[in-house]
Amino acid sequence: METPWILSVRTSLPKACNNGYDLKLKLYAFETFAEARDSMRKVVNSFAFTKNKMFDGKGKLVRMKEFAREMLPEK
Repeated sequence: METPWILSVRTSLPKACNNGYDLKLKLYAFETFAEARDSMRKVVNSFAFTKNKMFDGKGKLVRMKEFAREMLPEK
């Protein structure tokens, strides 16, 4: 194997993260960039399309509307 491509996933999902100790680390090694990229997409999709503290299970961020209101400039 040539130099491997490493996918590092560090998350507390499906639970909320209270501190760094809540984060779990998973490492994956791939021979090609394409394999690593496809695996990363699958990981993100698995979180986005499962109801958890960050996503609504339909691919949308739970608190995005609230965040967007906070980012509006003051008049």
